[in-house]
Amino acid sequence: MNAASETHGSKVLVQHLIGALMAVALTLCGCVHNVAAMRLSANPLKVKEQIRRQVPFGTPLNVAEEKMRHLGFDCEFRRRGEFGDQITASGERGEYRRYKDIDYLVCVQQLVIPCILHRMWVIGLVCDENQRVTNILVQVWNHNYP
Repeated sequence: MNAASETHGSKVLVQHLIGALMAVALTLCGCVHNVAAMRLSANPLKVKEQIRRQVPFGTPLNVAEEKMRHLGFDCEFRRRGEFGDQITASGERGEYRRYKDIDYLVCVQQLVIPCILHRMWVIGLVCDENQRVTNILVQVWNHNYP
């Protein structure tokens, strides 16, 4: 092994160690909140599919709430409420489509990296009179700091 490859190997090792130490430090000091949120997409269409895989239509609302809490969401039931969905009738991301007078479980999860990113996912799990999930409504809010 020559001196150049030893130097390169040492630099790579140091870079990996620094990255790992920074990740541990940020997590321990509380600078990264809700690390589980990083697994969700920033795209509402993809989020809807991610949630639908975890909470299929027909799931009892109490089971859906338990699953969403396990995924790191805070949830609250709303009766005859209103929710604005970011997904249009054609399935594209677009202007909000307002749903009114619906019973739903609203679930919120946030990812906060101070001075870098604040992302919030707001999911509406609409239910029928039998308390079973019939629709999934999605809002994704992104705030990138300058």
